[in-house]
Amino acid sequence: MSCQNGGVRDANSQGATTLKVIFPDNVDVPMAIHSTVSNNCLKIVIEGQFDLHSHKEFLASYSDVDFNPQTYVVDMRGANYLDSSALGMLLLLRDHAGGDDSKVEIVNCNPDVRKILSIASFEQLFQIH
Repeated sequence: MSCQNGGVRDANSQGATTLKVIFPDNVDVPMAIHSTVSNNCLKIVIEGQFDLHSHKEFLASYSDVDFNPQTYVVDMRGANYLDSSALGMLLLLRDHAGGDDSKVEIVNCNPDVRKILSIASFEQLFQIH
């Protein structure tokens, strides 16, 4: 075994090599989430990598609000990465906002983020623009 490119290379008995990427719990993943309130709308701004490491901060951005917004806007302008756990977090926000009766918009997606949302058919659940 040898470390290479932040992961561990391991050769199995048939000579095939796999790359396992290991992230320690204390790794600093660049990400920031903050929210603002105006006119009965909660805007959540995502910057950097939106992934499992974002869960607590994303949850706090909407659950720690003192009122019940009519509209939620998730601004992805600064998001440069999105994984399946982020998709799950967006679904949890939708449920929190009222499910099928909710108004949740996802805005300012870069082409890569937009493609992931499209593959997941999120335009059927969210307003994306």
